[in-house]
Amino acid sequence: MLDNSIKSLATKTDQKKFIVKNLKHSFIGNDGEYVDVIDNISFSVKEKEFISIVGPSGCGKSTILNLMSGLLKPNSGNILLDGKVLNKITPRIGYISQSDSLLPWRTVLSNVELGMEIRKVPEKSRRKRALELIRQADLEGFENSYPYQLSGGMRKRVDIIKVLAVEPEIIFMDEPFASLDVFTREMLQRYILNLWQTTKQTIIFITHDLTEAITLSDRVIILTKRPTTIKYEYNIDLARPRSPEELRFNPEFIQLHKSIWEDLKNEVEM
Repeated sequence: MLDNSIKSLATKTDQKKFIVKNLKHSFIGNDGEYVDVIDNISFSVKEKEFISIVGPSGCGKSTILNLMSGLLKPNSGNILLDGKVLNKITPRIGYISQSDSLLPWRTVLSNVELGMEIRKVPEKSRRKRALELIRQADLEGFENSYPYQLSGGMRKRVDIIKVLAVEPEIIFMDEPFASLDVFTREMLQRYILNLWQTTKQTIIFITHDLTEAITLSDRVIILTKRPTTIKYEYNIDLARPRSPEELRFNPEFIQLHKSIWEDLKNEVEM
């Protein structure tokens, strides 16, 4: 009985949450000509896996997320979510973008409650969940503050817990910390690491920052210049839990950073 339970758990953990098959996509440029952005990309994402996608600016990282979330329809290829073709937006995916999506006329508490309000969660239940998320994000005392009264890091934490409040299975993060200073970034990296360690949600994270990608991820996917293909994938076998401050001095981390940069630098150098 014990062996069967272990086998069942292993099977669930290794299950493919996403399968991206032969994905191609183009946009129409200002001159009316097609611009090829994504060229025949295939990869998979396991359930509960934390993946970062890294590549040069303009290579199509955000486009891949938009295709995988159902916001865009690919020119060709398929995206499978739990074995079924994904062809529309689904509430199973929470999307956190670079710029926060907070409503300036709503307080921290009412912003966090917004998604639950739209889904008609009873007021008492949504208030309880929102206050708990605010406490976990170390934002107690700011429940009645408005976004303009918060620092950049605080606004980003509110933006994150606003998405968490509706309990998505999967979280997409599109360069969520790009506009923040290095100290705030590290604080939010710690927050995301602790969050993932607790929830084990499937996370796909877009970043330009190799240090950030290695610190957070189980696997890092390196993209080429446009039209983008996958150049290489790195498994990040560094022990968890991780500390952003301590990890940068780890010899394995340093070697990984060097190897990934060697693969990436030809794509970003002019």
